[in-house]
Amino acid sequence: MEQATAKTDKRLIIVIKMPDPLLERIMAFPAVHLIREAYPDANLHFISSEHKIELLYSLPFEGFWHPWKDEEIKSVLDVHRFVTFLTIGEVDIFITFGASLNELSLGRLLGAKKRIGFSEGWKNWFLTLPIKKPSNLHLSEDYLFLFKEFTNRRIPETFKVKSREMLPYFQDEKPFLAIDMWPFPPGKMDDFWIEFFNSFSEKKFVLFFSEDESKAALLIERFVQKLSDKNSFEVFLKPNLIEMGKMLAQAKGVVSRNPFINSYATYLGTDALCIYESGEPRLDAPIPFFSNWQIMDLRDNSQPKQTLGEAQSIKAKPSVDPFALYQQVLQMFYF
Repeated sequence: MEQATAKTDKRLIIVIKMPDPLLERIMAFPAVHLIREAYPDANLHFISSEHKIELLYSLPFEGFWHPWKDEEIKSVLDVHRFVTFLTIGEVDIFITFGASLNELSLGRLLGAKKRIGFSEGWKNWFLTLPIKKPSNLHLSEDYLFLFKEFTNRRIPETFKVKSREMLPYFQDEKPFLAIDMWPFPPGKMDDFWIEFFNSFSEKKFVLFFSEDESKAALLIERFVQKLSDKNSFEVFLKPNLIEMGKMLAQAKGVVSRNPFINSYATYLGTDALCIYESGEPRLDAPIPFFSNWQIMDLRDNSQPKQTLGEAQSIKAKPSVDPFALYQQVLQMFYF
């Protein structure tokens, strides 16, 4: 994957507008894999949010990046200005995984012959093939449904995808578990993790933060000093997703509460223990990716059952047991 200007040739040109949120972006990867499979000789151009655009590097095939600067694109006029500076060539197929007015207008302003995306009502004007978005499906199934509708291809029942191979981040070969320290409450984080790590002996852990890295950098050195020296620890503070990907791919396993990190790790070939305090695994668990994963469900199941639309409001249980996490880690990972 490279960020460059594509040369115009006779090959089919396909432009894909990737979703802006990171979780939705990686959940669109299985559909992107199928697009590449359906059009093996096409030039693929990815228009993606400039924020963490390097996520595209993990795709195992070539394409061209075009940064979409969210803070600068507020209206259709801004989209027109964006298109003016693109040098893509004559677009044969435009696919948008988003459904905002700006994203839908992009295909028309590019002059794409075929324009496919989720839309209904007056927004259908922007597309040659508007598709009504299904409800109550996993995020990846939404995008696979779009692919199936415009290609008439069947989605394999056991379909899973894997990233390109990543070079190891660490030089030593000692196996390690990657632990996402976010978002335990700062006042309780020390006691919880100290008890958790002290349950192990002669193990290596890499500590990282999927959110609030700048705040974490101020606290992590003091925290590591409190940990027992019977284990070894590395602190990973790298906001670049290529470096993050190298570390996650090298890990024997990942423990995280962040659905994006869990999906990214399993896409890279690393098993993940997915901690759910809220949300709904049926919507965002790493189902379409290569490696194994398990759920540690900390949601309050005593509450009445809710629909998927209400699932984000499920509250967490009042406390987290570090010994229960230790036991589940032992059952799942060998490192």
